[in-house]
Order: sequence, then C-alpha cells, then structure tokens
Amino acid sequence: MIESFIYGLTATAVMLAINKVVITIFIKAKHTGLGLIYGSMAAKLLFLSIFTLIIENDLQKPIVYCSLILIGIIYSNLNTILKLK
Repeated sequence: MIESFIYGLTATAVMLAINKVVITIFIKAKHTGLGLIYGSMAAKLLFLSIFTLIIENDLQKPIVYCSLILIGIIYSNLNTILKLK
C-alpha cells in the first residue's frame, strides 16, 4: 500500500510541476490561455499514461494510486483554469 501511495504522490507532484510551468508560460505570453489549458491537459494525460504503464506491475493497491491521481487531476485542472482566467 505504501508503494501505491508513493507512486500516487509522485504522479501528483509531476502534474503540479507541469501546472507550474504552464502558468509561468502564461504569465510571459498572455494570448495563449486556452491553448495552454488544452496543452497542459494533454501533457498530464501523456505523462500519466506512460507512468502508469511503467509501474502497473508494482501497484499493490491500485485504488489508492487512482484516488491520489484523481485528486491531483481535479486540483491541477481547477488551479490552471482559475489562474489563466
């Protein structure tokens, strides 16, 4: 269970790092707001897909991993939309 929790936290941390980069880009180029939202979601989806495929055999409790990822996705997307408005 600890491994699943750590993997979930790692995935969430990377998603938040992607979010931080997107917001930094937006601050420098204000006219790219909507494109950055979709690009951010695509980058997160690509990362999570590859990361999950790599670690799928190591997950003891996938529900813990999925719950943490879901929380991270909701927070990250909501934060991105609120900051880019």
